[in-house]
Amino acid sequence: MFVTHLDYDEWAAEVLRPGYLHREIAHPDWEQIEATIRALDGVAQTEVALRASNENPADTPHMMIGGGNEGRYIAYATYDGRRLFDLHRSGAGSPTDDEDMRVVVGGQEGIYYAREVVDLATVLVAARAFALDGELAPELNWDAH
Repeated sequence: MFVTHLDYDEWAAEVLRPGYLHREIAHPDWEQIEATIRALDGVAQTEVALRASNENPADTPHMMIGGGNEGRYIAYATYDGRRLFDLHRSGAGSPTDDEDMRVVVGGQEGIYYAREVVDLATVLVAARAFALDGELAPELNWDAH
């Protein structure tokens, strides 16, 4: 397993204690990772981080997955914190790819291009390849920048 840390958010909506909680699972297995991604709903849970290390988290290899609202997800991976690989949906390139879509990430609604928004099945393929082997799933579309 390439990933050694799984981090995710949890937003509490209770009247007495509204706010954000950070959750972490050290040395997760694939079933824990998949369950956490499937729990993304754009309300109570809005982002997941798969990390190869928790030392200098922004600079170590990691994949971020956000969303879940209305079955919409976004994801990127990086190996050094500088060069990013954004996951794009298959068949990107149509005029509708520049349409705005709303996805909730980090507890906030953001506007993303349609080509950046993928479904649950696609994000699970991406997460599995990264979590197990540290790879970008070759059958998926990645935009490097």
